[in-house]
Amino acid sequence: MNGTRRGSGSEGRDEMYPVFALVGALCLLILAVACGNLGSLLLSRGVAREREIAIRVAVGAGAVG
Repeated sequence: MNGTRRGSGSEGRDEMYPVFALVGALCLLILAVACGNLGSLLLSRGVAREREIAIRVAVGAGAVG
């Protein structure tokens, strides 16, 4: 058998760690970009409705909808 162990499952763990770290970092980067995009969309929608909400509050209506 030439001193090799078969089926231990630990042959390539050290080589795979950088790959898993890179995939994890890429996933976190994509998640951060998606959250930033969502935040800017919500902010721009709020800015666009700012005048409408101010008018509603001035006449006594709630900011519904």
